[in-house]
Amino acid sequence: MTAPQNLESRARYVRDTWARRCNVAVFVSSEPAPHFPAVGLGVAEGRGQLYRKTIRALQYVHRQHRASADWFLKADDDTFVVLDNLRWLLAAHPPHGPDLPSTAVIPLPWPWPPARSPHVSLWSLCPKCSRGVP
Repeated sequence: MTAPQNLESRARYVRDTWARRCNVAVFVSSEPAPHFPAVGLGVAEGRGQLYRKTIRALQYVHRQHRASADWFLKADDDTFVVLDNLRWLLAAHPPHGPDLPSTAVIPLPWPWPPARSPHVSLWSLCPKCSRGVP
């Protein structure tokens, strides 16, 4: 997830580095940016809209990409992910199995206050887990 003002200053570095190793990489923003490309979600920008923006992003991924992968990673434009390590971590866990929840939030140790600490959010969009998502 990114914001229109961060496309060139942050999101392009994600796109040009670790996102290349993703099977599918989708950038979402409050406004569409076909030149980047980024999908516009039609929500207002700002911290007060993060929940709505996240829900809209998940709905978009569910509608457009649910058959493309078993796991989906929600990351912000200031995140760096070592995908080989993440794949290794997930390899032992089937996405539709009982040993991982449909949503896993893994907090990362950093020197920031807990409310602002970075984390990795993973979603498995199995049919059982996605009932009720429009």
